[in-house]
Parts: sequence; structure tokens; C-alpha cells
Amino acid sequence: MQKLALFRLHFIVFLWGFTAILGKLITANTQILVFYRMLFAAIFLFVFIRVFKKESIKVSKKLFLQLAAIGFFMALHWLCFFYSIKVSNVSIALSCLSLSTLFAAILEPLVFKRKVDVSEVVMGIVIVACILLIF
Repeated sequence: MQKLALFRLHFIVFLWGFTAILGKLITANTQILVFYRMLFAAIFLFVFIRVFKKESIKVSKKLFLQLAAIGFFMALHWLCFFYSIKVSNVSIALSCLSLSTLFAAILEPLVFKRKVDVSEVVMGIVIVACILLIF
């Protein structure tokens, strides 16, 4: 079981790195790249749900709006990610992407009105220190 988890971790790291490399190599502009990425993801998810979940899926208006908002922020995230690759390089873009845990540790208590988790902030500081060490 632990080997499977380690394999999954390595596979995800490979996918993240490879996504950034492909983003640098593809000559299409950022908006087109993100549009097709989101389109193919939506088509794949639709087919996946149709194959593995036989009954139809009913979505309320409220849930639809929540899902649309999530989709909007995912598209915004991908736009920023691929644009950062185009204007700089892959290593800087991926280093900045690793800062998302620090931003989540800072913003999540504000948004969800919960107590700040010290371990998350410490991990964010460690990430910043590692990035400073690299560059």
C-alpha cells in the first residue's frame, strides 16, 4: 500500500512537471491553451460519468452556480500558470505554484473563519526558505 502511494506521488510530480514543459513548448497563446485544456477535461469527465455512473445526474441551480464558480477559478488558475511559464520559465512557474499552500494557509482562516493552523504556516515558511535557497 505504501509503495502504491509513493508511486502515485511520483506520478503526480511527473504530471505537474510535464504539464509545465508542454505549456512552454506549445506555441499557442495562453487563452487558447487553457480553453482546450478545460474543454478536453469537461469532455473526459462527461464521458467518465456516463460510463461509470449509469443514472442521470441532477444538479440544482445552487450547485450549478458553485460548480461554475469553481470552474471559473480553475480556468483563472490555469491562465496564470501557463502565462507565468510563457513569460519566465518552467522552474520559476513551478516554484511559485508551490507557494499555493502558503496562500491557502493564510486565506483559508479568513474565508472559513477558522483558527490559523500553525503547522500550515510553518510549512509555508519552509517552502519559502527552500525557494530562496534554490534561487
